[in-house]
Amino acid sequence: MIAGLKLINLPTGVKDLPNTGNVFVLETCQRTLLFGFGNNPQMPYFQYAADSSQENSARNHPTVYETYHEEAAYQFLLETICGLKSKIQGENEIVGQFKSAYTEYSSAPHKNSHILLLLEKLFKDAKNIRTRYLTKISQQSYAGICRQLILQKHHEGPIIVLGAGALAKDIVKLMAKKFKIYLCARKPSQVDEFVNKYPVQGVPWNAQKLPYFSPVIINTIGCRNLTLFDEKYFNQWRSQAGPQDLFIDLGSPSVVDSFLTTSDGVYRLDDIFKFGDTLNQKKQIKIENAFAAIKDVTAARNLTASLDLPYGWEELQFA
Repeated sequence: MIAGLKLINLPTGVKDLPNTGNVFVLETCQRTLLFGFGNNPQMPYFQYAADSSQENSARNHPTVYETYHEEAAYQFLLETICGLKSKIQGENEIVGQFKSAYTEYSSAPHKNSHILLLLEKLFKDAKNIRTRYLTKISQQSYAGICRQLILQKHHEGPIIVLGAGALAKDIVKLMAKKFKIYLCARKPSQVDEFVNKYPVQGVPWNAQKLPYFSPVIINTIGCRNLTLFDEKYFNQWRSQAGPQDLFIDLGSPSVVDSFLTTSDGVYRLDDIFKFGDTLNQKKQIKIENAFAAIKDVTAARNLTASLDLPYGWEELQFA
């Protein structure tokens, strides 16, 4: 299953990614991963490549990427899906991102069955690692950190959540018991779906006049080359916001363009990472145990690789 595996770890926001059934692509706010088997994926439009097994002075170049093979590749993927490669170690949003990418890939017309098999093994191994080592880790998600940040300033009152993706769902699940949640998204069908599933109230989307009446606004919308919240928006927000009010931007890429900072009540992803670090107390031992377990699981997968190879793969990798 691991034989012939090739993984490329790229910076986030890279354009012109390969779009073939022989390459699986996962884009997150912190990295872009591509993997396949044999000669795939190939990155001919990058001048510099840093091999994971060697020190490379090219890491100072903005186009550097890392290449991993077979056992090292599987270990990197497993550490990533378990949240151990994230800035917030142990966070669980990455699982939803992996599953969304898997769903999209599995419905593609030219998917690779061996890639699907490897993803299924990854999900299984990641579930076991999380269950044994990463449960009840404080602040294991962006939503958890946001909740702690909000509770420092508010113990009740409404919260507006902007967006209707996986991150918005996590926030609603975690905070609906404590706060009144209003959901605002561009597609009314998405809002209706949330209203039918969760104790939330829908707010109509209006790009010209987004709601300002909540002491806490959490944005989960991210998009390249788009600004939804500019200085004009924040001038209106500040005219109604109190000294304890918060605007938390979790969108990636960010759709916020403002000079306001945490001292003004505006928190961005980097601020959430820093705040999460201050709350990181008793989880390091669990994380170290998880790293060790992942190494053992990867070695075991590598030993049984010959049993997992699909018919014809032995010939395919030498083609």
